[in-house]
Amino acid sequence: LERLKGRGGDVYISPRATDHFDLTAKVQEFLASDRKAFLVLGDSGARKSTFNRALEISLWDSYKINGSIPLFIHLPAIEKPERDLIAERL
Repeated sequence: LERLKGRGGDVYISPRATDHFDLTAKVQEFLASDRKAFLVLGDSGARKSTFNRALEISLWDSYKINGSIPLFIHLPAIEKPERDLIAERL
């Protein structure tokens, strides 16, 4: 940060999103649907991983026997995510 300050100019980049919505409500809507994929996009530091870890805990808290198993996989922690993704995480 000090190096950036030395070059002058403002380091702050304002958010570009104009729409705000309750992500938890959107996820619950998705889980109640027949859709197969839900993608959460955001810049680095937007707290996507934090949200997904909290979501995993919440889903475990409401887990029902024989239901879907919540599994959070942090892709940057996997060396080669294109193969054996789940096996490597477990």
